[in-house]
Amino acid sequence: GRISKRIQILCDALLLHPVLVLKKSKMVVGHMETGSFSHAAKKYIKRTLQDIRNIDRRILFITYSGMDEDQLQFQSTVQQVCPFERVYLQKASSAIASNCGPGSFGLLFLRRDDAAIPFFHPPRQIEEA
Repeated sequence: GRISKRIQILCDALLLHPVLVLKKSKMVVGHMETGSFSHAAKKYIKRTLQDIRNIDRRILFITYSGMDEDQLQFQSTVQQVCPFERVYLQKASSAIASNCGPGSFGLLFLRRDDAAIPFFHPPRQIEEA
């Protein structure tokens, strides 16, 4: 992943869980969660979904790496904090998995500001004179 083996051993010993964020198209450590994995996962979910008024709650992707779907026991926490209409579980691509490492997950959703931006622009009609 993005964290060296030496740092990962230290994080495991101290029950630290780095949270990677995307800043200027680069993955960097945004902050650290502490405690067991389930405790850190709940704190991450609550922190990520805390601004509920600005979240487009139509679709959520829970993308994960190196976990079985039955290990994703925190789905109920997501629905309690911020209920979404549709939730999809998605295995991370190899590019994401190599950056985040095994046993990691992320919440992917649109913000209300982003939801207004069309993803596809149909070609303009050429008017004939």
